[in-house]
Amino acid sequence: MRPECTESAKTAFRVTEFIYSVDILLALPFLIDTVGNTLDLYDTIWWWDDANHLVNWSLLSGAIGALAWRSQTGAWRTMAYVVGFGATTAILWEIAEYVAFIRNSAELNTAYVDTLGDLALGLTGSIVAGAVAALAPRRGKQMRHELPTVGTIEFHCRKWNAILRPSWSQLYAPHLIHSRILH
Repeated sequence: MRPECTESAKTAFRVTEFIYSVDILLALPFLIDTVGNTLDLYDTIWWWDDANHLVNWSLLSGAIGALAWRSQTGAWRTMAYVVGFGATTAILWEIAEYVAFIRNSAELNTAYVDTLGDLALGLTGSIVAGAVAALAPRRGKQMRHELPTVGTIEFHCRKWNAILRPSWSQLYAPHLIHSRILH
């Protein structure tokens, strides 16, 4: 005889959907930085470094904002998470930049002013991302459970085995399961 499923057993194995927006927001700044270095834009366009610090920190911090927004965190807490993450990563980035590039280069004479500007732009980008995430409209408290998912493992408490939904054939044809809703 099988033991009865409990409420915690039903939710313990739930796999949520992959959050593409967070992945894109986390990866895009590094792609932009790599392209800028490859095309030598940091040395040929005078404002490129400043624009990157503003835009890239908006994107990076926006990823945290997207996570906080999805978790139904309140507006002030969302803003605090996003700005805190942005400020911390901007400081760590500038420390790494100093160790890797500045301390033994000709840029050492102007590094202080550049670092302060970069920190201010990174913080500004984080504040913008935090404001967007905090002010973005939210649906009801059950929003997370109303989003369609792909690959949700759902255990049904019946006499028979737990079932896997969607089936493997449906995983290879995601258009067939676009209307599935997680309950």
